Amino acid sequence: YDGAVLEFESARELTSAISDACDRAYESAPIVQNELINRRKPSSAAVAGRRNLVEQMLTHPTEERLGMEGYPPEMSMYLSVLLQSGLHHHKGTAWAFGPPDGEDPSQLTPLWRAMDAFLTTTEDGQRPVIELYEVLRRPPYGIKNGLLPIYLVAALLHWQAELALYEEGSFIPEAGIWMNTQRPEWN
Repeated sequence: YDGAVLEFESARELTSAISDACDRAYESAPIVQNELINRRKPSSAAVAGRRNLVEQMLTHPTEERLGMEGYPPEMSMYLSVLLQSGLHHHKGTAWAFGPPDGEDPSQLTPLWRAMDAFLTTTEDGQRPVIELYEVLRRPPYGIKNGLLPIYLVAALLHWQAELALYEEGSFIPEAGIWMNTQRPEWN
């Protein structure tokens, strides 16, 4: 590791060393305490919950709890990914999406800066969202596929006045649940 050969006397030592190496490689990874969606390949139930969450994000972004009542499956995703992290927070008289104000309990600042830096590069021309996803999947972020659309929509809603979306070359005047969150381009 780092050019050195390491030897371990137990599986526990090996596990600890691997954990330390991952912590170093993914030092800018957000802390997400939701095993349902924090996966490379979420289950079909998790994908359905994420779809419902994204729909609530798009249709009720200024409402507390995104207008959700009770505890549908997507509520646990909302609480752990958006509310606990501060990505959806009370601002003035309404709720809004954006980087956490002040304290950053989920370590989202590096992720948010990476998205902002990517968006800055789109001022010179369109770039596919998949390129942003690739940046966020790699070290030092290590964002799992299950989370990428949620972070994408949060960014779209935060920077909506400054962004233009295109899908297959056609301008999309308003983001919607119907859009393919893997293929649009930002400008």
